[in-house]
Amino acid sequence: MEMMIGVTDTAFLGRVGEIELGASAISGVFYLIIFMVAFGFSVGAQILAISSFVFKLLISHFGNKLFQNDISF
Repeated sequence: MEMMIGVTDTAFLGRVGEIELGASAISGVFYLIIFMVAFGFSVGAQILAISSFVFKLLISHFGNKLFQNDISF
């Protein structure tokens, strides 16, 4: 998708001038950096949310017996 955006930017801004095309390329890199950071945070948030949900589900199903040792002497 990013490659397609770069090709269309080159096609349209190449007619305007070199400086405008260079500015578009630099802003595309900044956009990609911001997108990757936001994507990383969203994946991390999903992992934390589902692990919390699964932990609460296990506690409600098994109670505290899941985390206790049932070894008696």
